[in-house]
Amino acid sequence: MNKKLFSLLLATLLFYTTVFASRNTVIISTLSNNVVCDPSTEFTIYGPNIWSARWQTAFDTTQTPGQIFEYTAGIVVTQSDSVLYYRRLSSDYSDTSNWYKVRYMPKPIVTNLTSYTMCNGANTQLTLTANTPCTFSYLPVTTINGTTGASAGTGTQINQVLNNSSSNSTGGIVYRITATAIDGGCVGIAKDITVSVLPKPQITNITAQNVCSGALLSIPLTASVPSNFSWTNLSMSSGITGAKDSSGATMLIKLLNASNVTNGTAVYAVEASSITGSCKSNAVNFTITVRALPTISSFAGDTICSGLVNEQVYFQNSIYSNIVWTQIQSQGVVGAQSGTGFVMRQSLVNNSTTTYGFVDYLIKLTTVSGSCISDSLPLKLYVAPTPKIIGPTNKLICNGSNTNLIPTTDYPGVFIWTLGAKTGNISGAATMLQSKTGVFQTLTNSGTTTGSQEYLVKHVLADAQCGSEPKSITISVSTTSNTLSLNDTLFNTCSGIPFSDSIQSNPIASFYWSPFQNNKITGAKADSGVILKQTLFLQNINSATQEFVLWPYIGNEGCSANPLSIKVNVFALPRASFTYVLSNDSFYFMPTDTSLTNYSWNFGDSSFSNKKTPIHQYKKAGKYLVNLQTFNSNGCSNDTALEVVYAPVGLNELTLNKQAKLYPNPASDFVNFYMDNTSDNIIIINVYNVVGALVKSELLNISKQQFNVEDLSNGVYVVEIKHKDWRESKKLIIQR
Repeated sequence: MNKKLFSLLLATLLFYTTVFASRNTVIISTLSNNVVCDPSTEFTIYGPNIWSARWQTAFDTTQTPGQIFEYTAGIVVTQSDSVLYYRRLSSDYSDTSNWYKVRYMPKPIVTNLTSYTMCNGANTQLTLTANTPCTFSYLPVTTINGTTGASAGTGTQINQVLNNSSSNSTGGIVYRITATAIDGGCVGIAKDITVSVLPKPQITNITAQNVCSGALLSIPLTASVPSNFSWTNLSMSSGITGAKDSSGATMLIKLLNASNVTNGTAVYAVEASSITGSCKSNAVNFTITVRALPTISSFAGDTICSGLVNEQVYFQNSIYSNIVWTQIQSQGVVGAQSGTGFVMRQSLVNNSTTTYGFVDYLIKLTTVSGSCISDSLPLKLYVAPTPKIIGPTNKLICNGSNTNLIPTTDYPGVFIWTLGAKTGNISGAATMLQSKTGVFQTLTNSGTTTGSQEYLVKHVLADAQCGSEPKSITISVSTTSNTLSLNDTLFNTCSGIPFSDSIQSNPIASFYWSPFQNNKITGAKADSGVILKQTLFLQNINSATQEFVLWPYIGNEGCSANPLSIKVNVFALPRASFTYVLSNDSFYFMPTDTSLTNYSWNFGDSSFSNKKTPIHQYKKAGKYLVNLQTFNSNGCSNDTALEVVYAPVGLNELTLNKQAKLYPNPASDFVNFYMDNTSDNIIIINVYNVVGALVKSELLNISKQQFNVEDLSNGVYVVEIKHKDWRESKKLIIQR
């Protein structure tokens, strides 16, 4: 080759080598491993210009290589994944020293989203990802709205607390992420990721509140950014109720204060959660003061006397308040008016002597401080009738006896009195200016003739202290002694049984009596005479005692002696119920109570027994009324009656003319039968229980030869077999 031609070839080779070297990665080394990183995933690999060299994708010394680009000096690779290429530089397959490899590794790509959102003060907790295992480095490159907390670092997570100083604008950090492949060390293209930091809302309108008890509190809630709100009750002072946890744009709260004197409080915590991002605010605590509602704590009384001009009703309210009353209705009373103030001064007149009248008012209180208005409080003001004493005007008592004076009035009440004129040598009387139910004073006559003491008695209504005009009542005191004794002070009777016994005394006297209240006994009545007549009833106990107080009247003058007392023991009646069992044509009777002292049986067939548990047989079939009379140790008796039915059938098979037979007997499920000399195949079977009630009936053809008794319970029955020509009864026992 001449020098000119060689120079031309060399120049051409250098030209192409220079051109390709400037555009591609050139591999001229024979090292065993080379890595190529190419962001475009397309490149050309050049090797030594050895024409016998071959590229192949598998290291294989047993087969002819060259599956791709055989005998080429370089290859152009377009791949998205890592590919390993091998180059054999000689034709000797077994000479592995002539092999070397080139590894193509695409640059890693960060696969995270380009933007994320978090709340102010939260941790980013951002896990970095790529399309191949990588290590990462990150660098904050942009700060939005003054967000703080970001810094550069490495690792697979960005864990940084970011703070947005604004309460209404979104801040953020732009991180630049660089990924380096763990396998091959290829560095990817940096990717910017924006982490937006939403502002933490701030509640803007919560302040302490004052509300009257029971009023609806409505608080619209606002925050620095559009938000949802929730509130929680933290505490309540004693007596405050109604607090509830809830949520919404407006707090609607109704709190009740049980006190009518002291204000209470309820403390709430309110939180806002932004509509965008659900970022939560700091809880804001605020206090609601629940004002007490005023009420009338007391007044002079709800009953006043008729016609007293100076009668006043004083209102004492729990909290200093303005008071208004309105008259809404009245009955039997004139003079009622509406008004204001702490004192109601009205002259209310009731012209009745027996019936209370009334006026209904509505009272409303408004606190001077806080203007809390109470509910309208009802006040029913009763006006007492003008009382009057009807009688008696005089009374005769024995010497040394108690006056026992209870004046007769047209309306219940009590009495006060002063002393009037006196005759004879009477002592023991005294003025009484305190309310009593009657005049109970022991008067003594030390003279030889009957004397007297005048009482000026005023009737006073027990609930209003309204008094009548004084009534003159004269008590005459006989010289007759009040000494008296009873022959019998204790009587016995049975509950519910009329009782009648004479009250005998020495000296002989007549009486009037009144029972003491006893919640264990009913029926006791007041009466008079010498025969104590009562019908007393026990209240679910075995015995109790009823006491009566007796006022005796003795002597020709009928003077009243000192009161005495008698007692009546009341005993419960014994139980008289009984049961019976019929077996083998015999009735076995058993009383419910076997602890009694005596039993008397009447079997209804002119037969009797005094045994506790008698056995009786009736001579013929029929219905019998059995009566049992019982006696207890207190002498009380009771009786009851029960009807029994006797349908005699022997235990052994009983037939008439030997027409029908039943077996087995006892039976459990089915009963078989057969007939003799039967001219018709149709029969009727009726089954009766021991008290004669029909419990089963069937129309059968005798060819069937059995009937079902599975529906009958265990016991003794009477089976009636009816044929057109005859009828028979059989005893049947069902036993399972």
